[in-house]
Amino acid sequence: MEWRPLDQPKAKAEYELYDYESDPLERKNLAADKPGVLRKLKLTLATYPAPLASSRSRRRAVAASPKIAHTPLTIVAYVRPASPNGVVLAQGGDRQGYALHFLDGKAAFDVRIDGKVTRVMMKKRARGLHRLEATLDRKTMSLSVNGRDAVSRPSPGLIPAQPLDELSLGYDALSAAGDYQTPNRLDGVILNTHIDAGGPPPGVEPAMHRDDIEAGLKSHDRALYVKEGWIRDPYIARGPDDYFYLTGTTASPGDPREENDPYNSGLSDRSIVGWQTRVWRSRDLIDWQSLGAPFSLKGGIWYAKQPEAFKSKPQAQSRLWAPELHWLGTRWALVHTSPSPLEEGESLPFKRARRERPLGESPRHGH
Repeated sequence: MEWRPLDQPKAKAEYELYDYESDPLERKNLAADKPGVLRKLKLTLATYPAPLASSRSRRRAVAASPKIAHTPLTIVAYVRPASPNGVVLAQGGDRQGYALHFLDGKAAFDVRIDGKVTRVMMKKRARGLHRLEATLDRKTMSLSVNGRDAVSRPSPGLIPAQPLDELSLGYDALSAAGDYQTPNRLDGVILNTHIDAGGPPPGVEPAMHRDDIEAGLKSHDRALYVKEGWIRDPYIARGPDDYFYLTGTTASPGDPREENDPYNSGLSDRSIVGWQTRVWRSRDLIDWQSLGAPFSLKGGIWYAKQPEAFKSKPQAQSRLWAPELHWLGTRWALVHTSPSPLEEGESLPFKRARRERPLGESPRHGH
């Protein structure tokens, strides 16, 4: 068996070779142990027509696949389905793997080991936005929706081998990891997914090289990745000192999840969005200097007027979203929204140590 993306040369292909008489479940890959046999089969394979891919298959949603062999799994997905059936995510195929999907409007979690599927499924149909959480360990497999009505059963065991079928989102791209017919597409919206298999997070590309950024700043014809780090809603303003000032929705300083959960969407109760405004500055949009976190929700009007609301929730659940910095000619203005713990907005201009609130004591949705 030859595995390679269609746009890659044969030199980068991976091969699998199995003895089906002694190993019908494909547990031991003999490709490295039988080079002579592999060489003959590769010559035979070269006589076959080249595979073709439809434009649909080239656009499939395939994500970086976690290593799942011999390890417990926790899978969380936030999804708003519009159809009663369909795959939220699946990894593996018709020998080993797992799938989180909907069947007749009910959430289901399938685990396939050596070709046999074990399933847990919710008893009721759920409506609207769902938080699905599935777990698999040596003793139990379980599934819950929105943190309630969990169903469980004895575990079939941990998945014994790493499947070659990649993780796919919104449908099952190759052979079926669950008990359904592929591709079993989901009609709906997947807001966020998180798979904890105990391994390191997938890598993140570094910021672009200086030469590439400089060329892009001259051409103004491409997006530029100018600074590493977890940030949403980035906002850059130029100050009176000719520095560029960058802020945005960020994790709180020192939050380890910025490194170990770099693809966190910022949504749901797993959000790493913090409660402080972090700011950086740069002369050239390439080299950035941190200015720390000059503002936090504790310095805002809501904390002063409704401290009990902040005390009712852990600080980690306070969110400061989409800050913007504006130079008004004589002072800086900071604008942001705060969806938690209060679903309100706030505008906060400030100058040096003195801070003013031009929207008054009740800015409401002022962003």
